[in-house]
Amino acid sequence: MTTDTETQQITHVAISYAGRIWSLPAPNRHHDVIRFIAKETGSGLYGPHSEGFLTENGTYLDRLSARWLAESTGQFKRAAGGTQSPHLFSEDLW
Repeated sequence: MTTDTETQQITHVAISYAGRIWSLPAPNRHHDVIRFIAKETGSGLYGPHSEGFLTENGTYLDRLSARWLAESTGQFKRAAGGTQSPHLFSEDLW
């Protein structure tokens, strides 16, 4: 049995910070979200935060969960010689 999240594609890079999810669509990178946060708040990214991704239905996934989803849906495209991290990076998608 699959859940809705298991069939969803990853569509956005996202950062959970200051009680909300900040995101930008592909092909943005996490540093683009950090710049967006700084512009919107007038300050940088300070304090606890989590980098991840959003699925097309708006579900936030941390980098580890997003890696699993990207592999199971065929979105994962890590280049040969790339990082061997178990976490997903936007470069693995777009």
